[in-house]
Amino acid sequence: RVEEHLRTFTYSTRVPVPPSERDWVDFLLFDSKQGYCDYYATAMTVMLRSVGIPARVATGYVTGEFDPLNQSYLVTEQHAHTWTEVYFPGYGWISFEPSANRPVPPRLESPLIARTEDDIMEALESDLGADAFLEEDELLDDGGFVPLPAEQGGPAYSLGLVALGVLFTVLVGASLTAGLLWFVGTVRLPAFARPYGQVVRLATWCGFGPRSSQTPFEYTKDLVRVVPAASEPLAAIADAYVAGTYGGQQFDGGSLGRVRAAGARALRMLFRSLATRRWRVWLTSRLRELTGPERER
Repeated sequence: RVEEHLRTFTYSTRVPVPPSERDWVDFLLFDSKQGYCDYYATAMTVMLRSVGIPARVATGYVTGEFDPLNQSYLVTEQHAHTWTEVYFPGYGWISFEPSANRPVPPRLESPLIARTEDDIMEALESDLGADAFLEEDELLDDGGFVPLPAEQGGPAYSLGLVALGVLFTVLVGASLTAGLLWFVGTVRLPAFARPYGQVVRLATWCGFGPRSSQTPFEYTKDLVRVVPAASEPLAAIADAYVAGTYGGQQFDGGSLGRVRAAGARALRMLFRSLATRRWRVWLTSRLRELTGPERER
């Protein structure tokens, strides 16, 4: 209703200056009833906060103008925009458009359902193919891979050894590259935020990144549903990230040490649960591709 009401006001960049003794939001709402995006986003945010609804002002850019020659959008300072975001439990931060010159953004019709391990595996299967998921009795034999169905010394056996060697080399190289990119991507973060940033990077690589509407607390709760054992360290790094980023909290050496330790624990647990399975799925899929022709003989 607040959004609908404000959208009945006139959108104009040429607005009267409120009297010095008047609050300019009150002046907009009860007197001038005209303004531009900064005015309406601020007014809506203030109105919602006054009744206890969590709201914030968001700034950014609209899409811009499409250039068919370059097949790209041209975004200039004229496309700068301000709008309101409102927090709904179970949905996250939802955008609202109180300015009449912009269309109302689409709305979610159902809550953001927390993802589980089954959701992750479904996404991996979609990405890598259903054949990547061997049944347990196919994949393991006394704790290891089942022997290739050919006599030792046969072509399939030799090909399997070569494939394993190539895959091992690829995995080592990919791990080193990923580790370097992971380090470079978080080294510039403040010390208190680095553990949270590292967890987000690892989980995103495993196909479990945060949604744009999720708060850090909501996101780490999603991770806990998949890796319950990591509940305590994930809560610790989320608390530190939120307190330092949004609350301006200062951390002494002891506090930073505890946050780093919690981050290291969370990373180990997530890696064992998510990354290891992703590597296993990828390795199994590639082995099947490499040994498939020989296995069919």
